[in-house]
Amino acid sequence: MDDRTLWNQAATYWDSLQGITGSSNTAIVNQSILNLIGNVNEKRILDAGCGTGAFTRFLREENRRSRFELIGVDFSYNSVSIGQKYPNSVEQSISYSVGDLCTLPFRSAHFDISILKFVLSDVPCLEESLNEIYRVSRDGAIVVAAVIHPIAMLAAVERARRKTYKSEKPIYKAFSIQNYFAHESGFYYWTDKVRTKTYHRTVQDYVMAMLNAEIKITALLELNTKHPVGQEKVTYVPYPRFLILRGQVNK
Repeated sequence: MDDRTLWNQAATYWDSLQGITGSSNTAIVNQSILNLIGNVNEKRILDAGCGTGAFTRFLREENRRSRFELIGVDFSYNSVSIGQKYPNSVEQSISYSVGDLCTLPFRSAHFDISILKFVLSDVPCLEESLNEIYRVSRDGAIVVAAVIHPIAMLAAVERARRKTYKSEKPIYKAFSIQNYFAHESGFYYWTDKVRTKTYHRTVQDYVMAMLNAEIKITALLELNTKHPVGQEKVTYVPYPRFLILRGQVNK
């Protein structure tokens, strides 16, 4: 079964998780992305690999006083269809397109900001995707990419996380690896029937892919996550859970 079919089948379940599972983690990543992209007023923004549009809508709501054009693209027909059913607004409308990151359906030099949240680890074509982002970006455009930190996919790290945070709503079966440097792919089983495919890459792989696409890296963040324990104590994971890269396109 190909990746598109898997995400089409997972779309409804995935949409049900937005803002519920891992909401504190999502907030950390979302705010970091907002800080990195800066002013969005009068910008044309691409949310590449937008899924059902959870982050796309978040970006719009957080910038209600600005005027900008916001486009979400995803290769899952079902995900885009769900995103289109959410309420829109005239001042900051969201338009959605079905399209593959490997061959984006947009003209060259079109966007001022491109955001790739939790998508580069889900595509087999990492280099081609970033080359496409470069192609559709204007000179000076900002590119921000966020992924699950590659170290978090190590089996030993995943076991430690589950042992420490037993109250966290679990993935039915998480993809994990034994060798950090191995290029492997596997499945996240969200339920016994819903699964999606992911591709493990190292931090170096992501950095070099951006540089090779002529996207100059201007910031690199390694974020941990916090988990509430009771009402007062908050514990922090002692390893990075998320990797965020910001780059700039110079043509």
